[in-house]
Amino acid sequence: MSFLPNIPNADCVIYNQVIQTPPQRQRVLRLTSKATRHNALPDPSNRIAAADIDVCLTRVSTEGAMLVDTHFDIIVSCPHEAMAETVSYVESRLFEIGVMPSTSAYNQKELFVAAFPGNGYLLNPKYDLCLCLHDSISCLVYKERLEQDEESPVRHWFTDRQGLPVCIDLTGKSGKVRYTTNSNFMIFGPSGTGKSFATNSQQRKYTINRRKKGYIMR
Repeated sequence: MSFLPNIPNADCVIYNQVIQTPPQRQRVLRLTSKATRHNALPDPSNRIAAADIDVCLTRVSTEGAMLVDTHFDIIVSCPHEAMAETVSYVESRLFEIGVMPSTSAYNQKELFVAAFPGNGYLLNPKYDLCLCLHDSISCLVYKERLEQDEESPVRHWFTDRQGLPVCIDLTGKSGKVRYTTNSNFMIFGPSGTGKSFATNSQQRKYTINRRKKGYIMR
């Protein structure tokens, strides 16, 4: 979405991003039931829908992918006489990344009000929210990019979305680039994702680093 700052004739651009994490078990059961209904109707469109759901459920069960409800909308303020050019630019750039905006979403007061800070709960879950996998919707987050290695004495290894190892400084304040001065940070995730292992590994790195600086006597 790097084209957003370059929209022609725009006086103001608001990119509203809403990501909600629903109960995973309920959504998996609902998708399983939906796949069964599609398989019961043997026509090409239903077979394609059932195959897509099967791929999604396979990733959830084997790769730990999360199902999320998401909503993205763009609000642009521009002169009335330049509206056609501005809308055409936004539509063409979205089409280049495989996104086709809903024609019913233009100038909709409901979406405009829901874009105000704290008003995401006003989105209608029946047609304003889209169910998707977490790694797919992360591609639409503004300024999203592949993670790079960080220069830091406190190193913790993860992988990016391509499966390549990258070094991350979890503290946000020990590396060459300081992201925060806060001494607190949080590790969260569903059961079995390695929270305890990550905490133990990080604590060992802190201890080794402090020993090297002479803060801890052997």
